[in-house]
Amino acid sequence: MKYRSYPIGPPQGWTASGNISFQLGPTAGTITRMGIYCQADITTTSATWYSDAWDRLISTLSLTSAGKTLFSFTDMRTPYHMTRLFGSTLKRPTTIADSQTNALQQFGYLFHFGVAPEVVDKNGMIQDNPFDLTAGIPAVGNGNLSLSGTWGAAAAMGSANVTINAGDLQVYVWTVQMDSGDTPEMYQPRTFPNWQMQSPSVSSETSIFVSNAQVPSGDFLHSVYSMTTNGSNAPRNDDVLSGLQLYDQRNGRDIITFGGLRNDIRQYKPYEIFTQEDQNGWPPSELESALSVPTITGVADSGLGWLDIHNYVDKRKALAQYGADLRQLATGDLLIKFGVLDAADTALNLLYRKYQLNPDHPANAGL
Repeated sequence: MKYRSYPIGPPQGWTASGNISFQLGPTAGTITRMGIYCQADITTTSATWYSDAWDRLISTLSLTSAGKTLFSFTDMRTPYHMTRLFGSTLKRPTTIADSQTNALQQFGYLFHFGVAPEVVDKNGMIQDNPFDLTAGIPAVGNGNLSLSGTWGAAAAMGSANVTINAGDLQVYVWTVQMDSGDTPEMYQPRTFPNWQMQSPSVSSETSIFVSNAQVPSGDFLHSVYSMTTNGSNAPRNDDVLSGLQLYDQRNGRDIITFGGLRNDIRQYKPYEIFTQEDQNGWPPSELESALSVPTITGVADSGLGWLDIHNYVDKRKALAQYGADLRQLATGDLLIKFGVLDAADTALNLLYRKYQLNPDHPANAGL
């Protein structure tokens, strides 16, 4: 095996609401990790909390290979927070100062495609695992791997408060390449990522667990990430839902439940607090005010949480590390249930981290 990380192509410049189009092929090996490096030149008047301004430079982004969709993001806020909750992540500037003109900032995304972003070495130390073959994108020819999407509008970062003047992005990849004498499992990914997003309706107030989102069928479901927003310019907020539940409709049983005792915000907050257990040492990702921090900080980052479904799968089962096997289920056999507390100018985004078996990997024969 040979390992390599490198940039692909020249940087692509921002144009207001314009198209993003990168041809990433040909590639010489399996891509196990992708980094997207961004720059933004902005002007501000007064910024707001929890608006994830940096993640609005890019509006949508999709990665496709030979007709297969590897990820499809309808916003970049939820995917960024997915990397904070599981996998490898990058830090963000925590504040945006008021009254800035042509302020330049750099930031990025680090998408680790596999399910083992870290490993324990022979000395018992936790180490980064950039060349993780539990999932990835096999080598492709010219024109067979495309990154496409749309840039945000000039006012995307904060309505009239934060304006984009210029920007660009650059793509980096980490690859495992075949060496002389290597067998396929030494350079082929065991699975392909198939990350999907969904925005269930929260336009009507409902009692606890009355509303639901139907989990898409097929493949393996590793985890689900959620983001709720409320108000003008869609700041993240924790007052939209009254609880969250993963429900097995076919067998009539709940698997993961937060809430159900009362129909109020106190039933939703445990979802944020408990599922952000590894992140609570961080300050909230964006406290965008001139004072930098509010008078009293919370114990969870508002409007974010995740369901770590892979931890609820019997570890004795084959492929348990990839989560629940949905290959024999129909859409709707598995539900995300919730209650809607506030239906005025609110939204719910769900990101499904799914995996599809690689038919060319020897270990997948007969599975």
